[in-house]
Amino acid sequence: MNLKALGWARTLRGLREGNQTILLTGLGLIALQMLRNSKGKRQLVYRKNLPVGSAIVVRHAKPGTPRLKLVEKPD
Repeated sequence: MNLKALGWARTLRGLREGNQTILLTGLGLIALQMLRNSKGKRQLVYRKNLPVGSAIVVRHAKPGTPRLKLVEKPD
């Protein structure tokens, strides 16, 4: 759902009709959408091509330890 477009429509309707409740609701929707979009951009942490049958195990550990462990396919 696009809250920003809905917020602008409500804001303009509130201005046109002189209804403060609708106006503030529209501004709140716009602010909510802006907060949702302001999250940090996701970044690729690790990339590797794996052979079929292999897996990656991700564990949360102490800082400084390797984040990813490659488990090779057993023969």
